[in-house]
Amino acid sequence: MIEVGETMGDLPTNKIVFCERSWKTPVSILAFLIFVTFAWGIYLLDHYDEDDNFHGAD
Repeated sequence: MIEVGETMGDLPTNKIVFCERSWKTPVSILAFLIFVTFAWGIYLLDHYDEDDNFHGAD
């Protein structure tokens, strides 16, 4: 029976280049860009006034 924390044998060596790189910076940039996109969309929806563009359309 395997106890918590035990492994059977050696783990394979990671050969993937991406996994050796730091991931926090790209994820932080992506999260910031997503936040800016949503904030920009909310700003546009708050300040969008189509009534000024169609005078006498009623």
